[in-house]
Amino acid sequence: PSAIVYCTTRKDCEKLAIELNKALQRAVGWCQPGDIAVEAYHAGLPKQTRINVQNRWTQGKTIVVCATIAFGMGIDKPNVRLVAHYGWPQSLEAYHQESGRAGRDGKPAKCVLLAPMTTQPTLLPSVGRSE
Repeated sequence: PSAIVYCTTRKDCEKLAIELNKALQRAVGWCQPGDIAVEAYHAGLPKQTRINVQNRWTQGKTIVVCATIAFGMGIDKPNVRLVAHYGWPQSLEAYHQESGRAGRDGKPAKCVLLAPMTTQPTLLPSVGRSE
């Protein structure tokens, strides 16, 4: 099984990938020091790095990709069990598109949204805006 965590910034992708790898080492011994279960993916990485990360994830060598919206175009991996959003998606359409990458093989999958309730989400209409 695989997972995608969509982040709003490149910096969040990098930080979250590091922290999730550390947490996996501590919590379940799932990855040993030096192993990489979680990798960052964003447009600021060199093209070959992006290709390598995507290939490792597609082959199951990397379990989780922390990515900006730069990741996912053309992705059709059937065993994605989790799509999480770490921050508000850019729009309701983006949330729908990105979440739709989970469970393409028909097996149970989860979509999770982790976002601060102190900021108004961009996917909702502005206050006072008429429909």
